Amino acid sequence: MRLLLVFCSFLLSFSLLAQAPSVSPELKNASLQERYSLMKSTSQTFQDYKVIKETWLDKEWKIMIDSVRSGRARLRDAKAEGAKLESELLATQLTLKQREASMAATEHAASHIDFMGIDF
Repeated sequence: MRLLLVFCSFLLSFSLLAQAPSVSPELKNASLQERYSLMKSTSQTFQDYKVIKETWLDKEWKIMIDSVRSGRARLRDAKAEGAKLESELLATQLTLKQREASMAATEHAASHIDFMGIDF
């Protein structure tokens, strides 16, 4: 029993130490350019080359892909909204033309007298 307790405490302490440090709140809200600059400045230098940890690079790649996907989704939504507004505009223009034609016919009927098929 005591061995199980020691083993569980060892696992707990190891899992707490093995966790990656959390990302600071200002880094979560940083733009891709700011994240790139931070990654570049914190990486090590070997001669003229920057040495970037692969895990850091993978995380940045995932964030970049998520940003591109969300941008594409916003673009798709904006295009759909634009198409919807354009169809509403065309429908409104058609309704306006119909009303203008109806008003012209009503105005013509009010200002003219029709007697035996002849307009006066």
